[in-house]
Amino acid sequence: RRYEPDYAVDPATGAGVVVYQRSTGGIDTIWAQRLAADGARIEGEIPVNAPDDSNASYPKVVVGPGGAFVAFSSYASNLDAEVTDVNNALDVYLRGPGGIDLVSRGGGGELGTRASSSPALTLRPSDSDVLVAFESAAPEITGDATGTQQIVLRNTNLGTTEVISRNGAAVSDSYSFGVAVNEDASHVVFSTFAKNLGTPPGGDVSRVLLRERPAGTTELVSRTPAGALAADLSNSGLDRGRRSVSADGRYVVFESDIDALLGGLPDGFSTHLFRKDLLTGAVVRVDGPNGNGGPVPASSANGASMSSDGNVVAFATSGALDPADGNGSLWCSPA
Repeated sequence: RRYEPDYAVDPATGAGVVVYQRSTGGIDTIWAQRLAADGARIEGEIPVNAPDDSNASYPKVVVGPGGAFVAFSSYASNLDAEVTDVNNALDVYLRGPGGIDLVSRGGGGELGTRASSSPALTLRPSDSDVLVAFESAAPEITGDATGTQQIVLRNTNLGTTEVISRNGAAVSDSYSFGVAVNEDASHVVFSTFAKNLGTPPGGDVSRVLLRERPAGTTELVSRTPAGALAADLSNSGLDRGRRSVSADGRYVVFESDIDALLGGLPDGFSTHLFRKDLLTGAVVRVDGPNGNGGPVPASSANGASMSSDGNVVAFATSGALDPADGNGSLWCSPA
């Protein structure tokens, strides 16, 4: 069984790398295949997390002038030869041309005593730095002695670690998850149950927030076009790192079961996909025929991944959006 795929293209050559999770005999491992510009496979499967002594999951890949980099989560204790990992918890690793490094660390290189997982990553075009965002409940990494799961960003070239789920000096007071980053890591999207992040403050449901790192601001995304706070559950739909923010940080796609997000959807049980324009405040539903103007699908949509310009969203749904479709399918929607 192969699942959780991710794909990246070398902008200079058009060649690509696909990575995925493979389950064999109850053990999950990470594998990669190199593809030519025309999509033809160049060679067979390449083991990414060898010599892993435990399960690995949630691979993400970027490709640049220096080669391919793959981030993933693993319980392994033997992947980074320079680290003695004895926490018996998930950690985040990065495999690049130079080998495998444990990247879920604090700003001083501290190893975590609690789990870190579900990475998202980018290779910044301006300086080729590889930045990995991930979830972590380790106080040594987040600086939060309560052990609350936070969103963290690690610059693997500089060795710096930054807590993203914060508002000024205060870090999230509740569980944060579902991180994604834009092309230069200036904008980071995540979901949270925090009551102390964003304006207005949150309640008892999850919300989608955007951290704009250059400005040091944390903005609430899951709100109506008029700016009202949504009252029900929203999340980034990207708890495994799929792209939910455009390259320039203008557009964010997220999933929500909020009936009032667009003036009242008739379905109070299914989850739908929305794209928010942070420049104009406009919200567009993307998981149905003709967007906001079409019928609301009766089935939930999830697993969104957006193009770098924010104009196309791919997603999965069991709903029949096309009369010729009789079962669940993958779709692309112009946003």
